[in-house]
Order: sequence, then structure tokens, then C-alpha cells
Amino acid sequence: MDDHLSLPADGDVDALLDDWLATPPPAADAATPPPVEEPAPPSRLSDAATLLEALADDAAAAVVPLATDSAPRRVAARADRHVVFTSAGSAYAVLETSVTEAGRIPKITRVPRVPEWVRGVTSLRGEVLSVLDLRLFLGLEPTSLHTGRLLVVRLTPREDDELSLGLLVDSVDQIASVPRDDVRPPASPLEGALAPFVTGVARVGERLVAALDLDALLGSADIRQFDDRKPE
Repeated sequence: MDDHLSLPADGDVDALLDDWLATPPPAADAATPPPVEEPAPPSRLSDAATLLEALADDAAAAVVPLATDSAPRRVAARADRHVVFTSAGSAYAVLETSVTEAGRIPKITRVPRVPEWVRGVTSLRGEVLSVLDLRLFLGLEPTSLHTGRLLVVRLTPREDDELSLGLLVDSVDQIASVPRDDVRPPASPLEGALAPFVTGVARVGERLVAALDLDALLGSADIRQFDDRKPE
């Protein structure tokens, strides 16, 4: 529309002027916004990397790390308590359930016509016990009656069959819990009077200890022949 007013040749000039004044000026052309540049779609490699990173972040946020021990777990094995004692420089272990008491060597009364390793009998708490010297049983010098110790051991009761005796040893060292899996066969064949009664060897602390089957020892023919022998 032309901004200049052309007057007609005839007509009411005032009315025409009023109409012109009432007419709003034409709106200026709206500025055309600059084109928006859309970002180029990411490559497939970028999508894959981003997805992997997101999954890794989600997994890290969802998973709570557990404290773990780097050392392999060992299943606890059953263990038995043993009385560990020493005789002639060797360490032995017997089941604690086979030992009723241990202490100094009491007075021993000699018994005739018995092997040398049967030192005699003693009365302990009203019970007469045969006394076996483990050193002599092994063919060695006798146990000292002054510094040695007496173990009172018993055969596991079987019906009415019970047997207790005193076993002379050099020292009673400790009571130790020995896992059954730790008792292994000897590396080489054993010799000597106790060999048939050794069930295996185990490490107790820094020492190798021979596990003795007292039931087998007390039930052997050598021991049982003196069950009823009394002092004269």
C-alpha cells in the first residue's frame, strides 16, 4: 500500500482523511529466522560406544562389590583332640578320649615273670593298673621314674570288655586338635614294636607326630596276656 495519500477529484476530503488516519500502518515484514542446523546423526560406531558406556555405567551403579578373600577357601575338616607326648625323642599322639589322666609316676610294685617292659603294677584311686614302659617296649633304656610321666589310658569299652593301664612316657606335652585329613600315611614303612599301631603321621606345630591307635595296642596279644596278673 502506498504511504502517500492521493486526493480524489471530488468527494469529502475530511472523511477521506479520517479514514486514512484510522487505518493502521502496514506491519513490517517479520524477519525470517535463520535456519536451524540440525546436528548430523552420530555414526554407528559412536552409538555403539555410547551404549556400551551407558551399560557399563548402569552395571557399575547397580552392582555393589563384595569383599572377597583372595585366598582360596578351605572347607573345614573334622578334627579330633589328641594328647601329644614324647618318648625316646619321638612325639606321639593318642585320642584324648583314650586318656583318663596324666601325672607324676606313683610307686610301682614289681611283678615277676613278665617281660621287662612291664614295670609292674600300681594302685591309683583304688584301681590296680599294670604299668607299661614305652621305652622298654621299643627296646630302649627305661623311662626315668623321677622325670617321666604316667598316662592312664583305657581301651574303648566294648560290652563288658574294659582295660586300663599306665603308660610310662618321658613327657606329656600338650592337647592338640588334629584334623583327620592331616593324618597321612608315613612316607616310608615303619619298623619296631609300635609300627603295627601307628595309623599315620601329622604335623602339630613344628613337629611331626605319630598317631597311635591305642585300642589296637591295648587289644594286642602282648598286652592282654597280663590283664589278670597281680603282684606277689
